[in-house]
Amino acid sequence: MSDDLSFELTFNKKVASVRKGASWFGVITGLIALGVAIWLVLHIFYYYDPLPAGRTSQESLSIGGWLILPAIGLCIAPIRMVLQMLDLPEVYDNQTWSALFELARLDLLAVLFITHIYNIFALCFSVLVLVLFFQRRSSLPRILVIFFTISCLAQVADTFVSMALDPSTSVPGAIGSVIGTVISTVIWVPYFTLSQRVKNTFVERIADDEDDDFTIHAVSGDPWASVRNDQA
Repeated sequence: MSDDLSFELTFNKKVASVRKGASWFGVITGLIALGVAIWLVLHIFYYYDPLPAGRTSQESLSIGGWLILPAIGLCIAPIRMVLQMLDLPEVYDNQTWSALFELARLDLLAVLFITHIYNIFALCFSVLVLVLFFQRRSSLPRILVIFFTISCLAQVADTFVSMALDPSTSVPGAIGSVIGTVISTVIWVPYFTLSQRVKNTFVERIADDEDDDFTIHAVSGDPWASVRNDQA
């Protein structure tokens, strides 16, 4: 009987008396995180505009080949993240936050808070990556590699934290999900780093490439070359 016991019933008047409703802590921190995430996304979109790795005299390639697979995944990612956020209404529930504060469950508070903030940032960045992908921006490969890597590390950390806090978590299912994410990351990160097709596809920039070029003109009869900026 002792081995089978796994629950302990307690009663805390302060926890039981917490009013239902929206948590101002969850709402305010969510709005702050959303504002910071949007600012960061717009800053990256407009100001991170590197020279393309595969710029040639030929026209850039269209999205095709193996790029179709990540394109499908990136289209699904924002929807999946919204569903994950809807599946965690506790972050906006006053009873949840108040009970955890009252019970001094700092571990659960930290996990809930970090998950809350991460989901907002992940949603905003998934939209950014999706837009950059279909605009074939030169910044996409590096940003996508960072996005894949952080998403993989976050899922690994979330899985092991969940297993540590909740012993009833299905270990085979959790480990299987982590292995699938790691394999996907190991495949796509090198592809977007080394593939020549990727380099020749994602070449578009906000700024005109010619603005950054300097042309050297030899003047007839003059041994010196005049250097001018194309913007002049």
